[in-house]
Amino acid sequence: MDNEINQTQWTIRLGDWANSGSYNTATRPSDFMLNHLKAFQQATGDTRWTNVIDKTYTIINSLYTGYSSSTGLLPDFVVYSGGVYKPAAANFLEDANDGNYNYNSCRTPWRIATDYLITGDSRALTQLNKMNTWIKTKVSSTPGSIKDGYKLNGTVFGSYNSGAFYAPFGVSAMTSSTYQSWLNSLWSHTASSAAEDYYEDSIKLFSMIVMSGNWWTY
Repeated sequence: MDNEINQTQWTIRLGDWANSGSYNTATRPSDFMLNHLKAFQQATGDTRWTNVIDKTYTIINSLYTGYSSSTGLLPDFVVYSGGVYKPAAANFLEDANDGNYNYNSCRTPWRIATDYLITGDSRALTQLNKMNTWIKTKVSSTPGSIKDGYKLNGTVFGSYNSGAFYAPFGVSAMTSSTYQSWLNSLWSHTASSAAEDYYEDSIKLFSMIVMSGNWWTY
């Protein structure tokens, strides 16, 4: 709370170093670990976490409504400009895809859906279901066709079938029985996948822990 939260905007900082200039109000959707935030509040009794939770859900829906209404995708980084939260410009912090659905935001289906699955908080359910429907249709229900990079309008720029991308979609597919066959396909594809690097394999493991009903909650 003291070092990672902007207590004026109640947003999650990019890091404890991000406390000046445009970085001060920027945030990263892959850090939207809503169920963790609720656990922090329950463990500490610090009601300020409610402000962070509420603001985080507000930003999710603002981005969805304003920039990805046809896909539900969220960008790697978000900036606050003109009173609005919007996708970051190219090379804001890491690379040309800072405003796209890339190797940071690929975690968001897992991060956001987990809170719905654990607590039933449905404030991002519309965004999640739009994303589920979009990706399932985009790849014709074939997990092996998911690529590692999309623009928020759904245009693909990635070329590799990365577990960091397909596994989290398995978590978001748990939001409705409508996606059961899609979930089954994502589980099978993830479970039978070859080893990748630490990042990808960690995300696959975390996603499978949720998909198998073994996610630990406070």
